This record gives sequence, structure tokens and C-alpha cells, in this order.
Amino acid sequence: MKKCPICGNENDDIAKACTNCGAKLETKQEFEIKTDTPKTAPAVEVKKQDDLTNSLNQQIKILSETYKHTVIIDQNISAIRGWVTFLGILALIGLIFGLISGCGALLGL
Repeated sequence: MKKCPICGNENDDIAKACTNCGAKLETKQEFEIKTDTPKTAPAVEVKKQDDLTNSLNQQIKILSETYKHTVIIDQNISAIRGWVTFLGILALIGLIFGLISGCGALLGL
């Protein structure tokens, strides 16, 4: 709150004149708006933004390469599963023939 130097009335921090007597109040430098402020970002902020953009682009590149390798691994796993299934079927057929021959011996065939 700003205190009026003339009447002592307390005013809001952003007030420029007293609401009681109309006297001009002191304004702090931090509350003043400068009209000649440049509208461009400082070079340091632009450099930080460029660094951030480069970092994000690098991360996207790494993630896309990782995804490509993941797709290749998935294809390899599918091929391995096919071979395991095929070999499992062959083993099952062998067991069935062994069971039939064993049952034939028991039955006296």
C-alpha cells in the first residue's frame, strides 16, 4: 500500500494519485511501463531456445532410430516363433507315432 504524503491516506500499490486528495503519489521504478522496450528477445534467450530446439530434434532422431530397430526385432521374434511352432509340431508327431507303436506292442499287433 502507498501512503499519501499530504493526507496520509493509504492507496493501492498501483495507484498514481491519492484517492482522497488527488495528490500525485511516488511510483516505484519496477511498476513503470516503458514504451520504448524492445520487442525482440535478448540474444541469450534466443540461444537457449535454439539449444532447446536442437536438443529436442536430437531426441526425436534417437527415438525414431530406436523405433526402427524395435520393428526389426519384432519381425525377428515372429520368425523365431514360427520355427519353434514348426519344430514343436514335428516333436508332437514323433510322440504320437511312438505312442501308436507302443500301444500296438501292448495290443499284440
